[in-house]
Amino acid sequence: MKTQRVRLVMVVAGWAVGAALVWWAGWGQSAPLDPKDLAVPPEVMSKARLLVQRLGSDSYREREEAQAELARMGRLARPALLEAIDQHPNAEVRFRAQLLLPQASAEDLKARLDAFLADSEARYEHALPGLARFRKLVGTDVKARNLFAEFVKSPHNLELLAAVEQGEGAAGRAIADRRYLLFAQLQGQRILPNGAIVHEPRPIAFADIACLLFAEAVVPARFIPSTPVFNHVSGTLFLQQPASVSVLHNSSAPHAEAYRRLVGIWLASRDDPNDWNNLVHLLSPGGILHGFPQALPLLRRIATSPNSPGWSKAQALVGLIRRNGQAEVPLLLSLLQDDTSITQVWFGNPNQPNQPPVQYDLRVRDFALATLLYLTKQNLTDYGFRFPPGQTAVPNQLSYGNYAFDSEESRQAALVKFGFWMLKYGLPQVKNETSSPPPVPSEPSEIKR
Repeated sequence: MKTQRVRLVMVVAGWAVGAALVWWAGWGQSAPLDPKDLAVPPEVMSKARLLVQRLGSDSYREREEAQAELARMGRLARPALLEAIDQHPNAEVRFRAQLLLPQASAEDLKARLDAFLADSEARYEHALPGLARFRKLVGTDVKARNLFAEFVKSPHNLELLAAVEQGEGAAGRAIADRRYLLFAQLQGQRILPNGAIVHEPRPIAFADIACLLFAEAVVPARFIPSTPVFNHVSGTLFLQQPASVSVLHNSSAPHAEAYRRLVGIWLASRDDPNDWNNLVHLLSPGGILHGFPQALPLLRRIATSPNSPGWSKAQALVGLIRRNGQAEVPLLLSLLQDDTSITQVWFGNPNQPNQPPVQYDLRVRDFALATLLYLTKQNLTDYGFRFPPGQTAVPNQLSYGNYAFDSEESRQAALVKFGFWMLKYGLPQVKNETSSPPPVPSEPSEIKR
């Protein structure tokens, strides 16, 4: 008789839980939800705890029935399952609770996500990992919310977002792991049991790229572990994948506006010289990030940072000059003391072909001077720049790598000569960077004094 009463109670409870789930779903589709309304009612929580206790029953049948009933409760059983996993002394109870938890958590996340999407006016706080930071950075409008919703559909992204909430150390390790997993997916290399290596590359989903960029935007690079082998593996690599580029190039694509906001925030946060080395060409004219307002400040940061590699500095200057022309003259003047090496130029002697060529450094200060000469229509050879045998300066071409000074004396003499040139002619009038680049005069005498 007692067993029958217990079964009757369980049937009634099951019917009540099912009705509650239907009620939750109906509410979520008809009106905005306060996440507090998703809390498990006390009577349902009590019932779930009783069922959890029965997971450790001496009767196998009772254990199976309790597990089946908890499975039917879904998300409403989740708090009781978490309690059991964390506190219950019975190993059988903990094991069965762990089996039930993934589905309950998935249903709980779906309910919270539905509530989040239904909250069109962003009136409530929602318990989704990373959401508070995302709202602060990207926005609270429906476009931003929908982009965040794409993130949390992936358990891998949820794991990354949860790590972001655990502090910079844990977040940095999670970002590094996520980078390498996505890179492995992109490479598709897999070793079969017989030792054969096959390549089955798979494209990376847009949401995975966007979520990684968000995580990188809130965690400084110094907290993200790296190795020399994988220095090139970062958000910059994945930003160039088809799923990302298609959204950046198509303003009508789903999530385009919110994604561009996110990419802009990510650009403003870039502080890793290794990342700059891979990013600089994307910021220059013709690159996929050229049109972002954050591109110019980042190019200037790359050009002037003492930690930036010489090649990156040179590429940043090329991008800035092609974009702004004479407006970048103050920046170029500030770099006339930068001794960072860009590249080596080899000079041979055609009269002594058996002698090994001599190597000279092209430095940032040299390229800054060469660029000033380019902007003022002057000849590099007039200032002592040397070219390898058979090569000459190409008029009106902004480039580097095929010229250098052959001594420090030549370098200093060139700087002195340009100083006198400035005293005589002055420099081009610098205009605001948002205006069109001023035309370069055809002769030095035409430059405004």
